[in-house]
Parts: sequence; structure tokens; C-alpha cells
Amino acid sequence: ALTSSHLPLLAKGEPKVILAYDGDKAGIAAALKASKLLVGANMEGGVVIFGGGQDPADMVRSGQTKELQKLFGSPKPFIEFILEAITKQYDLTNPKEKEKALQEGVNFLKTLSPILQEEYRNYLAALLEILPSKIILKKGGQTRDIANLETKDPKELSIIKTILIKPHTVDTILDIIEPSHFLYHKEELQLALANKADHPKIRAILLDEDIVVFDEKHLVSELLVFLIKFYEQKIQRIAKEAMPLQKKSFLIRKYKENIQKLKRGELVIED
Repeated sequence: ALTSSHLPLLAKGEPKVILAYDGDKAGIAAALKASKLLVGANMEGGVVIFGGGQDPADMVRSGQTKELQKLFGSPKPFIEFILEAITKQYDLTNPKEKEKALQEGVNFLKTLSPILQEEYRNYLAALLEILPSKIILKKGGQTRDIANLETKDPKELSIIKTILIKPHTVDTILDIIEPSHFLYHKEELQLALANKADHPKIRAILLDEDIVVFDEKHLVSELLVFLIKFYEQKIQRIAKEAMPLQKKSFLIRKYKENIQKLKRGELVIED
């Protein structure tokens, strides 16, 4: 079973990951869970589902290697598979069921970047056979729309909630990350470290059931994945900034080296 502890190993070499599962109910459920995990880790790839009780070994034995290569050559992209799997769980001819499918699909879209949310809004609408304008990407009835969703980072919030719920993990967390690694929730991190449990922003994190608390067994792996994403984002920003080419090349090379160290499980110390 794929878990978050496997992600740093899978990330080595920036591979395209293909999940292959049986087409029964258990296989679809496992593929859905694994796909969400890989999307959350910014992995590229997709899903291949085998029907008729066959698996790759069966196809090789029956001489279907070309068909097998074709399947693995065109997997269903993770996000498309997830949205399709979500909607297929409901009877879309029933208005109440369709509403539930819409809500679950929207909840998943909210975990994506604002650009991906916009890209896949129409895809979800097509699956549900509704107008894209019916898909409102707001949270909890608030007026904050998709343009402002960049200010919320699930990984940063999970680190903060882990500190709040499991204060004995603070030393482990601060050995790997520091406040400068936070792009959106520096204030909340400082409040958590100062044990300001009565602050409204801290209470909101504690009460938000969508924010997960990291399993201690996988805490280090989760933090390494968080840092990999941090340096990938820095590379993207630096590539767009106006600065001398020599400095830009140096920084990009440095951050790529940091990413490779993290993928090997090594800690990175910023100077």
C-alpha cells in the first residue's frame, strides 16, 4: 500500500508514476487514495485500470505485450481519474446524489493550486453535466474566491496543527524546517510555537477537520516532501525574476542540488 513514507523515494529522478490496479471496487478505491496522495506531492503520472480480472502478468503470458505497452503509454492523468472516480460513486440521475458528487469534487479541487482549479472546473462540470458557473470554489460560504486561495497552504497548516496537537514533535520539526520556509502561514507558525492556543487563527486551525495531523512515523518524510516543494517553488519564482544571468543560474543550480539532497533523505542547511 502506498503511503506518504514512500514519496521521497518515488521522487528520486523526477519520474512519471503509473498506478496499475484491478478494476474491482477495492482496486478503484486503492487507486483513488494513492492518486490523491501523489497529486498532493506534485507527482506526474496517471492510472491504468485492468478489467476482466486480468493483470499485466496475465497479458504477457497471453502474448498481449503490445496492448500492455499501449495501456501504460496512455494512463489516465491523476486529476482526471480522481474526478471521474468521485462522480462514479454517485447516482447522477438523482439530484441529491449529484449535489453530493459536486460537493466532493469541489472539495478535491480546493486542494489544488488556483491554476489547476480553473483548468479542471470545466472537467468536473462536464462529468456532472452542469454549467461550470455552478461550481463555486469558495470555502464555508465565505466570500473568498479562487483568486485568493493561494494564501492557504495545506502542508503548512498540517505542520502547524501537528505542533499544536503533538507538541513533543517541535524539536524534530524545527531540526528540518524554519519559519522562512513558510510562504503563507508564518504568523500562525509563530503563534503555535509561542503556544497561543487562544488566538482566533490558531483556534480556526484546530477546529478545521480538513487539516490533517501528520503521523509521527512519517513526520520526517512529510517534512522532506514539504521542503522539496518549497525549493521547486523558489526555482519557478527565480526563473521569472529579473536578475543577472550568472546569479540566476547559481541560485537555480543550488536549489536543484538541495532538492536532490532532500530526495536522498539528507537535510539541507541554508547559509
